[in-house]
Amino acid sequence: MGTLASAYCTDTGAKVVLFKKSRKGFVFQENLTLQPGSYKFPELYLSYFYPDLVLETVRIPPVKDEETINILIKKKLADTLGLTGNYLIVFEELPEESAPTEKVFRVFAIPEEVYRNESVLPKDLEEHLMIFTTPHFSLHGVSKVVAEDRTVLHVYADDESLVMTVSRGEEVLYTRGLRIPPYTKTDEEAYTDFIHENISMTYMFVAQRSNIPVDFILLSGKLYEKEALINELIPSVSCGIATPLVPREFRKAGPIVFLEFLPCFGTVLLDQRYDFSPNEVKDKRALRLHLSKLIPVLTLLLVLALSMVSFEIYKLWERSKEIAQLRGRVISSLSALTQDPLLREGDLNYYVAYLNLLARSRRENPLNAIPQIEDFLKEIKANEYIFSYTKGKIVLSFTVERQFRNLVALSIYREKLLKRLEEIKSRGFVYRIESERKDLKENRFYVRIVLEKKV
Repeated sequence: MGTLASAYCTDTGAKVVLFKKSRKGFVFQENLTLQPGSYKFPELYLSYFYPDLVLETVRIPPVKDEETINILIKKKLADTLGLTGNYLIVFEELPEESAPTEKVFRVFAIPEEVYRNESVLPKDLEEHLMIFTTPHFSLHGVSKVVAEDRTVLHVYADDESLVMTVSRGEEVLYTRGLRIPPYTKTDEEAYTDFIHENISMTYMFVAQRSNIPVDFILLSGKLYEKEALINELIPSVSCGIATPLVPREFRKAGPIVFLEFLPCFGTVLLDQRYDFSPNEVKDKRALRLHLSKLIPVLTLLLVLALSMVSFEIYKLWERSKEIAQLRGRVISSLSALTQDPLLREGDLNYYVAYLNLLARSRRENPLNAIPQIEDFLKEIKANEYIFSYTKGKIVLSFTVERQFRNLVALSIYREKLLKRLEEIKSRGFVYRIESERKDLKENRFYVRIVLEKKV
């Protein structure tokens, strides 16, 4: 299992936690404090503090295609809030408010320029990115584990940021983020007052105006040690106050590191629904993850196939040496044997023909095609491969069956596949499409293709 990094980044610095993946979760390795953008690791989970996160409830016509939903939501945000420019969104449907004639979504949005900020996410780190989110959702990653289906107001604060997220189970109900005012950094009482005022305000808004009963408040970041804050909060709220314990998903992590670096822990617990990465980045990541799983399997199959072929070639080579030695002895004593009535001219021809058959079998082995199109086999993600030899040709038949997010993705995949087939024609292969089907309702694509090469 490889090492992954989870970073919580503000404009002035980044908190980073390194993990090892394990079968039952994550093994804590170390925590770091770095400059923004200096976290180049093989797998990067990135949470960036953007306090002006847009939160809006949107109603659109009922459609199934996710890309169409995305377009309609963005248009609705522009019309309702007057947003200009391109925004990256995550959304979740509210089934209790939806109807057959319209769908209702809770939408969170950030400007795309936030993602494109190279001081936070340098271009060369994009290929390592597993998720790009904000701490509003990172807190939810921990809340849904420690609070399960209860409604919790999770508050995280450090020297730069204050984030408050209300969630229940898998659902994020409300969230708010604020920058810590500079004057509080040298005044402990002012810091406590600022935090207390905003927690109380958020709690009242959620409990009274939004009618969301909060079961308890979680305090993390620097707040676990603020006894004065807790004493001020107790009479102003009608629920319990606690600090989250380290979930069992994280091994070898101490409680202090867990609380102070909590967004880093929460981000790795999120699924892709909270990812603000652009769609093209998500598609490339999905392909990269698929290939990372497929390549070891293909490599193993290739090694096994080559091992079998090598073993057969070795046996044939050993046999050919014996035949060559025998042929040499026959030829060297031919003059003495020409009068032997048992000798027939066809005997020598037999050995010559046998050697010719050995050379032919090596040349016509269909597995010889694998090294020539290895890169293509890694890309197509086929469901089935059949190698054969017939009528002087090496033949590879393969089947691809995939379901896509939408018709655009299906069409793009098909065009890329045809383009790659045209490219490998330069290697002496020809292809034909034996059958092809498109299910436009399910966005499913099926094709069976045959590759041939003369030998």
